[in-house]
Amino acid sequence: MKSIFKNLSKTSIALLIILIFSLIPVSIILANGLNIENPLGETSDVSTLLSNIVNFLIWLAFPIAAILIVYAGFLYITSAGNEEKVKTAQKALIWALVGFAVVLIASSVPAIIQEFLTGGSTTTTTTTTTIH
Repeated sequence: MKSIFKNLSKTSIALLIILIFSLIPVSIILANGLNIENPLGETSDVSTLLSNIVNFLIWLAFPIAAILIVYAGFLYITSAGNEEKVKTAQKALIWALVGFAVVLIASSVPAIIQEFLTGGSTTTTTTTTTIH
């Protein structure tokens, strides 16, 4: 058994294990019948589709940003006072925060596009009348 894994690197073995464990849920799903719902929900127009895609990306950005911030903290802690590693950790943190800010700003894009395409405002206004 050891001779089979002798020529494989640790990375190759790890990737093989991940592949095997990722295929187990797929085989269970296929054995029970394939019933996949539309991940974008009920979309009937372009603005709803765009809104659903942006909402999904924002939902996805939260854990990615958290992982990158933790990674930057790990780089900072393991820098051991090395100025070059500290700068790398600072850059990683700054770019993680910038990327997350871009995602948050992008959440307003569907409203802007919808306003542009429909030619009107998405907000409602109320008018009051006075009787003399």
